[in-house]
This record gives sequence, structure tokens and C-alpha cells, in this order.
Amino acid sequence: SDQIWLTGGLSVVSSRPVMRSDGSGPPAGYLVTARTLGKEELVELNALTRLSFTFSKSSESAEPSTII
Repeated sequence: SDQIWLTGGLSVVSSRPVMRSDGSGPPAGYLVTARTLGKEELVELNALTRLSFTFSKSSESAEPSTII
């Protein structure tokens, strides 16, 4: 998964290959899901993880940074 900024705000995006039930053969495609994180979800994540964190949009001219 990864985090991206969409029009609605910060979203968590994940993609997984679509495989046969026995895992054989090449992927038939990819399933992509996304969920926008609102204020309520961020508060819940803070409570569940017992960590204090915030997300902010970086400037487009900034160098990419690694998310840990």
C-alpha cells in the first residue's frame, strides 16, 4: 500500500494481483482499492496505534522522501 493525495484528501491505495485460487499461472489482472482518510480515521489510527502523527501535503518541488 501507499499513500497519495487525491482531490478528496489523503488516500491509502493498495493493489494486488488477481490469481487463480491455486496461485498458478500469471496474474489475470490487478485489483486496486483506495480509501480516503478523513479526520475521523486519522484520530482512530492515532488511538489504535498509540502514536501521534499527522499528514501534510508537501510542495510539488520537494524531493520525494521515504515513508517509514
